[in-house]
Amino acid sequence: TTASMSLSRFVCLVLASVILLNAKVIAQNASKVPLSDFPIGVCAYNTKDFEGIAALGIKWVRMDHPTNVTVELARKFGIEVLPILAYGYVEYSNGNPPNYKLPPLPQYRKAWSLRRLNDLKNLTQAPKALEVWNEPFHEGFWPPNPNATDYLELVKVFAAEAWNIWPQVKILVSADNDEYTSDNGVNPVWRKNLLAADKGKFLNDPRILPTVHPYVEGRTPTQVTSSPCRWDLNRFECAYDDFIKHGHPDPKVWVTEFGWESRSPNSFSYYGNVTEANQTRYILDSMEIFRKSGKVAAAFIYMYNSNDKWSYNMIYANGTYKPAALGLKDYIQQETPSTSSSSFEIGTSGQTQLNGQTTSMRGAANLLQSFGMMTILFLSIIVSSIK
Repeated sequence: TTASMSLSRFVCLVLASVILLNAKVIAQNASKVPLSDFPIGVCAYNTKDFEGIAALGIKWVRMDHPTNVTVELARKFGIEVLPILAYGYVEYSNGNPPNYKLPPLPQYRKAWSLRRLNDLKNLTQAPKALEVWNEPFHEGFWPPNPNATDYLELVKVFAAEAWNIWPQVKILVSADNDEYTSDNGVNPVWRKNLLAADKGKFLNDPRILPTVHPYVEGRTPTQVTSSPCRWDLNRFECAYDDFIKHGHPDPKVWVTEFGWESRSPNSFSYYGNVTEANQTRYILDSMEIFRKSGKVAAAFIYMYNSNDKWSYNMIYANGTYKPAALGLKDYIQQETPSTSSSSFEIGTSGQTQLNGQTTSMRGAANLLQSFGMMTILFLSIIVSSIK
């Protein structure tokens, strides 16, 4: 009888441990947005890259003012395009000297909007979202100096014309924190000024969503600095929270650029680069942070571009995949329910060789971790029962 009771107790304890471990996995997966509802993309520039991007399982690209032809071609590869509607036409800015990056003058905002939309209006299916301008908070993209009020007025005109064509299309608005001026000034006023200029609460329309570009140079995704809303990866939370305070019902942020430069051969860097292994790890860890935050709608890695030696790139100059690209492919496969139900842990990247290329083995690491925990628990129970 005593032996039977010990055995029963032993079996119950084993079953309980299995249930708890499975519950942990289920809870981890339930706490983040499924990939089916979370666009993962890359900033792309060449249509010839669509095939390589699609082979990684990436279903979105972000591109500067694409045409109908570009968008429809991408869709043949199973890729949706996030168009950046920016810059354009010197005749609308009257710059001296002419500069295609100058924003349109007030009297030309509608003409600029219609001309940009004209490239897309004959799509067979409506675009999911449209991003108005790239980094208007930077004097290099909104010369001679950023102006949040002027930008907001352009967005209003553009949105009205876009909604005339596609009433439900999302309009993405630049909502980073810092403003960069031509005198080399960097001041934390862009989003503050943008929201202050919105007296009529136009930005609270649920079809309007904020964007941020949370680069952290060579720091880790989780490193906390003295100014989190300016320099940390999770500054997307500051944008979300500020829009909530402004009255937006659910301002899930589109992270339309983020990434790390790497110490790759035959490449160059401007900022704090990291090893290729860390480039891979930081990108994937960031995806987990975004998806678990409840405050991010989509994330686009900078960049995927043939023949570009800037080390942000997901591919080498010869066109072959870098570890970051293969790690992302593995992550997407792992996180897609039809191929795997395993969870993904932040900071548990491993590397192996597959067909001569490096790929992440995070799924294997997670399974081994769970198996190891179960084994330790199993052995401890046996020892306890023997005693």
